[in-house]
This record gives sequence, C-alpha cells and structure tokens, in this order.
Amino acid sequence: MGSGTVTVTGDIVTTANNVGINAAGAVDLQDVTTTANGTGNNAGRVTVMAGGDVTVGSIDTHDDDKFIIVGDGLAGGNVMLTGTNVTVAGVRTTGAAGNGTNANGGQGGDITVTATASNGMIVFDGPVDASGGLRGGTGGTNGAGGTITLTADFVTLNQTTTTGMLSLHAPTVRLEGALSFGSLDPMSVGPTVVQVGVATATSTGGSIQTAIDIAADDVTTIMLDAGTFHERGILLDKRVDIVGAGSNAMTGSIIDASGASGFTGRGNIMDGLTVTVGGANAMNTVSLQGFAVTNAMHDGIVLDRAGGMNTIAFIALSNVAARMNGNDGLAITGTSDSGTAVHFDSSETATAPPSLEITYRL
Repeated sequence: MGSGTVTVTGDIVTTANNVGINAAGAVDLQDVTTTANGTGNNAGRVTVMAGGDVTVGSIDTHDDDKFIIVGDGLAGGNVMLTGTNVTVAGVRTTGAAGNGTNANGGQGGDITVTATASNGMIVFDGPVDASGGLRGGTGGTNGAGGTITLTADFVTLNQTTTTGMLSLHAPTVRLEGALSFGSLDPMSVGPTVVQVGVATATSTGGSIQTAIDIAADDVTTIMLDAGTFHERGILLDKRVDIVGAGSNAMTGSIIDASGASGFTGRGNIMDGLTVTVGGANAMNTVSLQGFAVTNAMHDGIVLDRAGGMNTIAFIALSNVAARMNGNDGLAITGTSDSGTAVHFDSSETATAPPSLEITYRL
C-alpha cells in the first residue's frame, strides 16, 4: 500500500502484461493499454486500488489475437477500479474474433468498478465495451461477453455495451448514452431513480426503454431531462413512474416518436408509448407526468388492456400532452372482455373536483 497519491503524466503502454496500482491516496492516470499486439497472448489486466479518487483516461485491454493464424479468438483483459470516486474516459475489454469456420470468439474481459465513499460516484465519460468476440464461422460460437459490475451511490453511463451480464448496485443511475447488455444480474439492486439525458454533441442521449428495463418494479422513478428524446415503441410494463420537465414544446421533455432517428423500444413501433400495467391502488398509482409525445405514426400514448388481460387501473396523468400523432393522442384499447374498458368514478362529494375533466383549446 503506497503512502500517498499516484500521478502518471504520460500513457502506460505494455504488451499483454498486467498493470497494478495500489495506493493509500488518489490515483490519476492518462491512457492505459495492455493489448496483445499480435503476440498470441491474452491481453493484460488492469487493477487500481486507491484510498482516494481514481481518475483514468481510456483503458484498452481488448484482444485481436488468435491462438494460431487460424483459430479461436483470445480474451480481453479484466479491469478492476476501486476508489472513493471513479471517473474513466472509456474502457474497452472486448475479446478477439475467431478466425476459421469452426473458430470461437474470445471472451470479453470483466469490468468491475466500485466507489467506496458515502455518496460516491462512478462516471464513464466515454464508450465502454466488454463484448465477446464474434465466431469465425458457422461451426464456432461467439465469445461470452464480460460482466460489468458497478457499485456506487451514483452511476453515470455514456455508451455502454456488453454481450454479457450487467450487475448494477446503485440507487441513482444516469443514462447519457445507449446502454446494451446480454442479461441483467438477478442480484442487482434496482435503482430508485434513473435519469435519462438527451443527445448532446458528445453523446447519443439515453433510452427511456432502457431506463424501464433496469428499473425496479414499484420502486423506481424515471426522470427525463428537458429536451427532445428520439424514441418510438416504448413499452411501460413495470410499475414505475415517468416524470419529465413539462409538456411545453420549447422547455419540456418531448418524445419524438417519428422513428427518423434514435432508439426503438420493445413495444409497437407505430406508437410512441404503450402502457400495459397500472398502479396497485389509488394511493400507489403509476404516474406519467410532465412530458409530451409527438409524431408517432399511429397513437401517441396507448393504455393497452390486451383484451382485459392487463390491469391498468390507477394511472395518473399530469401535464402530459400528445401532439401531431397519426391517429389518437391517447388511446385506450382492449375491450374484448365482459368488463368495462374505461370506468370513471363520480362518487365524490359535491365540493370535490370532477372525476374527469377535459380541456380543449384550439
């Protein structure tokens, strides 16, 4: 264990060797590279254990090598970073592609990052990729993706990809780029808040569908930044709330469902947002608040009862707009059962507000 901080002003480059740093204080590094560079070896590992903050440029432990000229791809090196707060420009631990009809792809290296401070943060400022290498031909198999494990109070993800497992342990997650993973660790602790950022000059912005996919049922609130989200076919199939910055076209959170660019969710791509769940009761609603859906080919927002199979009662819509969609702004579908598709309870007292109030402005 070192007695102080470690600062490296130049890049660290080594061929298929491991890099390990253990310090009592902060660690500040530039780029770190341990690729095999044609030596026929697995890429080296990178391990940083610090008692203070860890700040690193890009880390590259990917492997492009094969066992022989024609053969299986080799594995990317594992990366482990631990500090009070951890900031990384980018990480690449991908496995090598196989070479030959029966060649297998190499395994992606695991990425394990832990922020130990109270209210500690993990920030990925750039792309992160732990995917396995592609198979060489039909007789091989793709390499397994590395597991990405993130433990902190606050995690910010830019473009993050693995064909392996994502293991999240953070109450607050912010998505500033696309997040793609093969599976979600069942032992993950679902976040209570998922923030979704819009596209900027340096990032694609986050996906609302991905925010739903990593959310915890009955726990999570999805917070949308002000700005435009290019996404269609969003499927809300968990009891989570979506709260934006308002429905105003200039200052609010706008979901542009035209499909001209951006993300595609797991729902009907002709619609903007499809809801197939409802709240548990009147005190525990599914809240849709402060956003607008525009330019969907068919309907902006769909409350889909699926022939009465879905229970979608107790949904609260507040300051939600649907504009310039192909068919309906709000559609309530699924009436093939014997019950009532839509029921408005008008049992309030004489001084209570109405159950249903619709304001229409030209």
